[in-house]
Amino acid sequence: MGLNESGNVLYLNASCGFLVNKKKEIKARSYTGLLIDLKIEDDEYEGKPIIKGIIFLKDVDKEGEDEIAHISFTLESWCGYGFFSRAEKIDLAKKITFGVSSADQNEKITFCWIKQGTSTVKKDESYPVCEKVIVGKNTVVDWTKFVDAAKKTMDVIKTKLASNDDVLDDKGNKLF
Repeated sequence: MGLNESGNVLYLNASCGFLVNKKKEIKARSYTGLLIDLKIEDDEYEGKPIIKGIIFLKDVDKEGEDEIAHISFTLESWCGYGFFSRAEKIDLAKKITFGVSSADQNEKITFCWIKQGTSTVKKDESYPVCEKVIVGKNTVVDWTKFVDAAKKTMDVIKTKLASNDDVLDDKGNKLF
């Protein structure tokens, strides 16, 4: 069950512990649907280059028109890490709930969690994470190893999705 909005595309952004669409005044903690695609792309935020992750979830429970949610997040973030460190453990033939929450000490930090049914999808503890690196006199966060791993994970998921073209639900409808 996704968020119920008219039209077949719903754009949501993970921000400050919520999935938001300012134009439609939506502020939610989660969205449920089938993962049907994902991508990583270069973007810009406040004049600075960023890498954005986007997942596409199809609301298969909605009557009538199918709704596709495009959920975007900054890849180099705890939300991005939360998704990609769990992505390969998702059963692509089943719905997921993509949820977000904020950090206790900093509401601008968004964490991601994923459930399938009543089970929380556990992260891969060996998945590369950001590293603090000293550059001159400054300490910076380097997400390079994580971004490289996320791109590989995306390719694995896309390959699995491409091989699932003929997966049917219990009513005989194509899931992908």
